Amino acid sequence: MPKVALFLWCFSLFAHEACFTIFSFNDSVSMREGQSLPKIMSLLELEKKDAEEVVTLVNSPLVLSEKHDGKIAGIFDEMGIDFVCINASSLESVDAIVEKAKFKCLGANIIDIDDKPLSNQVHFFQKNGIKVGFFGLLDEKKHVKSNKYNLLPFLYTASDKIEELKKKGVDLIVIVSSLGIENNRLLVKKFPEIDVIISSHSLDPVGWFEGKTFILQSSDKENLVTRIDLVVEKKETPWRIKTEVYPSWRTISNEAIKPHPEISKMINQ
Repeated sequence: MPKVALFLWCFSLFAHEACFTIFSFNDSVSMREGQSLPKIMSLLELEKKDAEEVVTLVNSPLVLSEKHDGKIAGIFDEMGIDFVCINASSLESVDAIVEKAKFKCLGANIIDIDDKPLSNQVHFFQKNGIKVGFFGLLDEKKHVKSNKYNLLPFLYTASDKIEELKKKGVDLIVIVSSLGIENNRLLVKKFPEIDVIISSHSLDPVGWFEGKTFILQSSDKENLVTRIDLVVEKKETPWRIKTEVYPSWRTISNEAIKPHPEISKMINQ
């Protein structure tokens, strides 16, 4: 085999590619009673048919901060929600949710009165030799006083967790944020190694790049679900490892979708 051909063969031998799909929706007025969830469930089932590695998350739901019997949390579990990024005003009642729910709670800067973290602070998913690490951040300035939990400054926590993810050899760093646009930009300015930020509570969905970091600000409207597809390419040579991410996204309306019968039944019980 010629040397050039041998070199190209060796180079391609260490090339990896994977597509990760993340579905995200936010809190809404109608979600407080769960009325939007049956349509969201039907939409998720439809969209997941052509997705590969799937993660489903709810970002900053106020619904979990209100007094209820755990019904909405149980419905999230029935829907197969993987992660919920806690709202800063949900902290007083969140311990019961963490204990009973199947989904994982995101909020790396949440600590209890003994300075212990609320739950596992960093999470991972991987495919084809590509490892994605992610965690959630809340804005400490929006924290509603709680007798059980406090919020560390998000920049302090981000520095600590990004370093932890690097040590664990992740190829992509994703942050689920309820910080708002200006704080997301501040986060990227301080930590340009962040690859993707999925944020919450914008009046209208918008995605843009800050440097090399892709920021997606989802809608807070109950009839919209955001789909993010992250195509990741990782090339390894004897000299270096280079990882590139190519994000695409679209916001999908569930207006024309029929409500999911099982979730509707749970809502109306």
